[in-house]
Amino acid sequence: MTVFRAGAMKDAVTTFALLLGLCGGAVAADVSMPTKAPIPPAPAIPAWTFSLTPYLWATSLNGSTTVKGRTIDVDASFIDIVEHTEIPKNLFQLAAFGEARYDRFGLLTDIA
Repeated sequence: MTVFRAGAMKDAVTTFALLLGLCGGAVAADVSMPTKAPIPPAPAIPAWTFSLTPYLWATSLNGSTTVKGRTIDVDASFIDIVEHTEIPKNLFQLAAFGEARYDRFGLLTDIA
């Protein structure tokens, strides 16, 4: 009959786990990953290209303001401001972003 001391089984499991961990890393390092073909760069367009993106600014207010020690909350949507304004032409602005490109050069502008 074989007699094991109390910590022998624990030592054997620990040794086995350490060896498995060391060898597992070596096996994993030998696995080769499939390589992907490189993506070719997009060809340059040898002509002028133009784009125009219109956008609209609309005014609204949300927050609080303090004047001479008195604080009030402000929450006014664009529609609320339009309804209470005599001159609505200053409340919104139509603008556009323009872009002209030739090959790798570009000219950008923001028209307001």
